[in-house]
Amino acid sequence: MVEMQVEHRQHLLYTKAWRANDHADASIFGPPEELFKLLSAYCHQLTEVNPRTISTIKINVVNQFEYMFITHATSLHRFHAVIRLVIAIDGTHLKGKFSGIMFVAICLDANNQVFPLAYGFDDVEDEMSWTWFLNELKNAIGSPKDCMIISDRHLGIKVAIEKVYPNVPYGCCVFHMAKKIKNDYKRKDVTFFSNKHGRQTRNLNSRKRCWR
Repeated sequence: MVEMQVEHRQHLLYTKAWRANDHADASIFGPPEELFKLLSAYCHQLTEVNPRTISTIKINVVNQFEYMFITHATSLHRFHAVIRLVIAIDGTHLKGKFSGIMFVAICLDANNQVFPLAYGFDDVEDEMSWTWFLNELKNAIGSPKDCMIISDRHLGIKVAIEKVYPNVPYGCCVFHMAKKIKNDYKRKDVTFFSNKHGRQTRNLNSRKRCWR
């Protein structure tokens, strides 16, 4: 939009720019509806080019797309080699002609950098979709010793973890808990103390240090 204004002196509305971008994508890649037919070929190419990559697609009884799961071979190798065994999972809403949810599983490496472990897609975020995603994740990485999972407070995630990883410790992300507390209490001091308390690593000193 800025380039159009600077180079061509044309004022372009955001909605019109969005439609133009969609039209260009459709001209190059084809209609979005047809791209779903290429998912199987795409997953096949992933495993051909990068062996040990795991990609799974689930379709329903009328041959419609339901779920998709992908984890790359490099991610699996590094996870078992050097990555910290704390898995954070979350879902984010997709925007576009076809709405849906993108599921992600990430970790931190030795440099405290975000490390992508696996991702997947579905049309809705609920207990069933999270159970499917976590089952695929378990098939890929197994049940590593001393591993734990953190997420937001979505009830579907909690139930799915209890089904798929019943023996793995599970906790809520401090960031999401702080947002919840901030929305409920509307007080900066309560949010401050909740953040400080959530970052304590030992139960013995958590109450004492919280009030320092």
